[in-house]
Amino acid sequence: MITGIVLVLVALYLCFRVYTFYLLPKTWRLLIVLALVLLAGAFLLLSFLRRRKGGFLKIIEIILSVLLLVASVMLPYIEKKVENLFSNNIRTDVQDFHVYTFTQEYRKAHPELNLPKAVTRNLLDYADATFLYPESTSEAQAKALEELNTELGKNADLLSKRTLWQTMQAFYGAEAECILLSDTVVDMLEETEEYANFRNDTLILKTFRTEIPIAEVKSESLSENPFTVFVAGNDTRSGILSIYGRTDVDILLTVNPKTAQALIISIPRDTYIPNPALDYGADKLTHLGNDGIMNTIEALNALYRINVKYYAAVNFNTFETIVDTLGGLDIYNPYTFTGGGRTFYEGDIHLDGDSALRYVRIRYSLGSGDFDRNEHQAIVLKAILQKLTSRAVLENAGDLLNNLSGTVATNIKPSSILELASQELVAGHNWNIIFYHLGGYGTRAETVSMPGMQLYVVYPYSSQIIFVGEEIQRVLDGEILEQKELPDADKTVWEYN
Repeated sequence: MITGIVLVLVALYLCFRVYTFYLLPKTWRLLIVLALVLLAGAFLLLSFLRRRKGGFLKIIEIILSVLLLVASVMLPYIEKKVENLFSNNIRTDVQDFHVYTFTQEYRKAHPELNLPKAVTRNLLDYADATFLYPESTSEAQAKALEELNTELGKNADLLSKRTLWQTMQAFYGAEAECILLSDTVVDMLEETEEYANFRNDTLILKTFRTEIPIAEVKSESLSENPFTVFVAGNDTRSGILSIYGRTDVDILLTVNPKTAQALIISIPRDTYIPNPALDYGADKLTHLGNDGIMNTIEALNALYRINVKYYAAVNFNTFETIVDTLGGLDIYNPYTFTGGGRTFYEGDIHLDGDSALRYVRIRYSLGSGDFDRNEHQAIVLKAILQKLTSRAVLENAGDLLNNLSGTVATNIKPSSILELASQELVAGHNWNIIFYHLGGYGTRAETVSMPGMQLYVVYPYSSQIIFVGEEIQRVLDGEILEQKELPDADKTVWEYN
C-alpha cells in the first residue's frame, strides 16, 4: 500500500515537471501527463484491490518510483542546461573598464605635456590625479567609477567630456593624467589614425570588471505570435559577450511561426543614422552600440518605423563555437573571392567555424567592401536558421547543451525560445527565408561621436527605408513573401535632419 502511494505521489510530481518542460511540444507534454496519470491510477487501484501484495508487485512499484523520481530530477536539470544557452547573459552584462596613464617612454618623448616623469603601476600613487572619462548612459561605467572611488578610498577628481573624441583630445592634451575607458571603446580607437597607438602609448593601472543585471522583456508567446529581433555581432578584443560595444553585424530578423516565414534584413554597419544617446546627432550605426544595444534598437525603430523590442547578441568568438556545434554550414557562394588567408570559390561550399568566421569578416578584398560583407553575413545567418529549424539539429542536441552555454546575450525569456523550438519539432515546417542586404551612398562625413573627423559613412536610400518597414509589416501580418530586387533604382538618399 505504501509503495503504491509513493509511486502515485512521484508520478504526480513528474506530471508537473513534464507539463512545464518547454523543450517538449505542448501536445507531447499532455500525452505524457495523461500516460503518467493512467499509470499512477492503475497502480493505486491495484494497491487497494490487493492489500497483501506479492513481492513481485512491490518490486515493480519500487523500480517505477525510482525511475520516475530520477526523471523528475533530470528534467529540471536538462531544462536549466538548455536555458543556460541564453540565460547566462540575460542576467548580467559584463564589461571591463581600465584606468590608463601614459607610459614613461611617451612622457619623455612629449615633454610639452608637463606630466610627472615618474610612472608606477600602483593606482594609489595617482590618488591626487585627475581621472578623465567620456559621458555615457552606461550603468556599467557608473559602477566602474564607483569602484574607482572605493579603490582610492576617496572621491576621485573626475573630469568628463561629452564625446569620446573630446575625451581623447583632452587626454592627449594633458588635461588629465589618467583616463577610464572600456575595452569596447579602446577597440574603436584602434581603427582611427589619430589614436591607433593608444595601447602602446599607455599602460593599465587598474581593471574593473562590472556586472549589471539585464532585465528580460515580457514576451508574448513566440510560438504563436510573429516578432522581430535585432541580431548584433561584435568583434571585441576581450572576447567578452556584452550588449555594449560596436556592432559590426546589424541584422533585423522577422519571424512568423504560423506562416513559417523569416525575413532577414542586413544593414551596413556604417549607415548614417541619428544617435539617440547623443541628442540624435548623425552617427555611424556601429557606434550606437557603445551606448548599449537598446540605443541601437531605438534608432532603427525610428528610421524604419518599426517596433523592435528583442535582441540577440553574439561576438565572433561565440559565433565560431555556434557554427562548429551545428556541424558546420552548407551555403551557396555567389562569386569567388580571396581573403583571410583562403579562397572561397563560387558554388556550393561547406564552412566550419573558422572558415565561416573568415567568410563573414572579410571586406577589404571585396569589390563592394562592407556591402558585400553584409551579403555574406545574411547568407550565413540564413544557413544557421535552416539548421536550427531542421530536425537534424536534434542529432547534435548533446553538444548544443554542452558547448553553447553563454554564447548568446538576449532579453528574450528562455522559456519562450524553448516553446518556439518545441513547436517546430512537431510542425517540421519548410521555412520560407527571404533576405536582403541593404545598400546606400558611401561618402565621408562628420559623426556626433567623433566630431572633427571625416569618417566613412553610408547614407541609406529612402526607397529602401520604406521597403524595409513595409516588408517587415507584411511578415507580421501573415502575408507570404517572395524574394524581390531591392528598390534602389532612383538612389535617392535619406536626408538627415
